Amino acid sequence: MKWMIGIVTITLLGWGYSFKRVCLTDRQLKLILTYYNPKLEEIEACYPRIIGKGHEIYQINGLIKKRLLKDLREWMDMDRETLLLSTRSGSFSMSYQADYTAHIIKNRIISVVFYINAFTGGAHGNDWFIPFNWDLEKGVELNFLMVFNLDLLDELKRLIWEVDRRGKRLIANQSDFFNPRFLPLIQFTPKGIKFLFQKYTVAPGCNGAFGIEIPYYLLQKYLLPEYRVLFK
Repeated sequence: MKWMIGIVTITLLGWGYSFKRVCLTDRQLKLILTYYNPKLEEIEACYPRIIGKGHEIYQINGLIKKRLLKDLREWMDMDRETLLLSTRSGSFSMSYQADYTAHIIKNRIISVVFYINAFTGGAHGNDWFIPFNWDLEKGVELNFLMVFNLDLLDELKRLIWEVDRRGKRLIANQSDFFNPRFLPLIQFTPKGIKFLFQKYTVAPGCNGAFGIEIPYYLLQKYLLPEYRVLFK
């Protein structure tokens, strides 16, 4: 990893909250991954640190960082055998890049989504999302089930489908998408909710991981009452 680190940017969020961008150094990575070899593996991992007062903010910062490190460790552990075999053949090339988007909505919802792009050889790499949504008022992590009315799930999916049809038409596997057991991941943004789809879930691999954002005003009907009021 040739670039250097530390705190890179500060984005003001309102009411005393802000984000600082923090990226792991080679020295930190070697402490986290004892087998890390920067000559063979290129790792770029950044995460947001919330600047604000209170024990809960301290706790949330720990959860956000832990979420990224868990994914990094699992990916690296999974690919150790690939690393060793490829190194012996002299063809190894491995990279793990983690960046993110982060928002605080209505001074209540903290929404962070990591976007991971990794490559360990072969025809193409892999990419995926790691979402983290936290309700400061409730003190809990949010997911799809806690925000939307499941009685209207099919109708909500038809709205997402129609928005996608008017745009890039990324959703290709209609039967998988409309399967009632399938729930997309979510990210809260200043303008709406972005529905996140991991690679291969509802589209061929060439589409990669992707998101479809829908404005809050179009989602009012499908939100549970508390969040309908919050995002009105």
